[in-house]
Amino acid sequence: MIIRRIEIQNIRSHLSSKVEFDEGFNCMVGGVGVGKTSILLSLHFALFGEPLYRDYGYLLREDKNNCKVSVEFEHSGKIYKVVRGLKRERGGRITQDPSILTLSENGKLLAWGKIAAVQEQLKTITGIDKKMFEEFIWIQQEKLKEILNMTPRERQNLLDELFGFTDFHKAWESLLQYKKHYDAVRVTLEKDPDVAGFTELKKQYDELLVEYINLQSEIENLKGMVAEAEKSFRDADENLRNLEALERKVESLKEEKLKVLTLLSESN
Repeated sequence: MIIRRIEIQNIRSHLSSKVEFDEGFNCMVGGVGVGKTSILLSLHFALFGEPLYRDYGYLLREDKNNCKVSVEFEHSGKIYKVVRGLKRERGGRITQDPSILTLSENGKLLAWGKIAAVQEQLKTITGIDKKMFEEFIWIQQEKLKEILNMTPRERQNLLDELFGFTDFHKAWESLLQYKKHYDAVRVTLEKDPDVAGFTELKKQYDELLVEYINLQSEIENLKGMVAEAEKSFRDADENLRNLEALERKVESLKEEKLKVLTLLSESN
């Protein structure tokens, strides 16, 4: 995931700002209060939608009733854009504004208007959840000190939890009892003479199967030869019938010839 551009309106010290990021390392430099942290807070809001603190009061300017953040990022060769906004209600409470909430991929809308739908799509696309982002991608100064002061074991436990290794370890421990049962059954079966001879039986079966397949192939070849022989026989039988018919016709012609010769002799 590569952040390409962020646009913010009415957030903290920013009335209307656009920041574009280049390839590689980017560094934001400026004095206190110029809005460096505001850009990071806006990015967090755009990606996750949830307040970093108790409410959204830290984002929306005190003199404005609406704000908007637009973040464009690249992931797996595709360009995504997420747009979120906040609005100040009559009682002063600040909430997300679903009317401007959108998520698009290469300019085509994927989700809009529903916070849960947009958030689910974003997590599916990036594979990053809010906790992982806050713990290891955007590490605030106080959190960085906390991580550095952890013992190696505590740090490892934190990593396991963030990357899902804790669930993996629990699942592995649960599987150990099944592995033990499997090993016990395997040892028992290996001692069983019927099971021990299974390999030899399997070998014999495979050999007989190969022989059967070869016989089937020979049978198919013989069937073809028989079919050709039957056709040859039919052709020969038809030729014989034709010859017999021709022989009968020749005999008939001989008889006619004899009659003609007899008539000629009598007439002389």
